[in-house]
Amino acid sequence: MPYTNLTYFKVIDKNTTNQIEEYIKRQIEFSTSLSGEASFERSKFFNIMNQKIDDKMLKLLL
Repeated sequence: MPYTNLTYFKVIDKNTTNQIEEYIKRQIEFSTSLSGEASFERSKFFNIMNQKIDDKMLKLLL
C-alpha cells in the first residue's frame, strides 16, 4: 500500500511538473529534520499536545 499519492503519479505537462517541483521544494524548505535539535522541539510539541488532550479529557469526565 503506497503512503503517498505521488507513488503512482505521472505527468507529462511541463507547467504542471514545474508547479509540483516548486511545491515540493517549498515543503522541504519549511520542513524540519526528524533528528538532532528538531527531536527536542518535536518532543516538546507532543508533550504540550498530550497535556492539552489530558486536560480536555479531564474536563469531559467531570
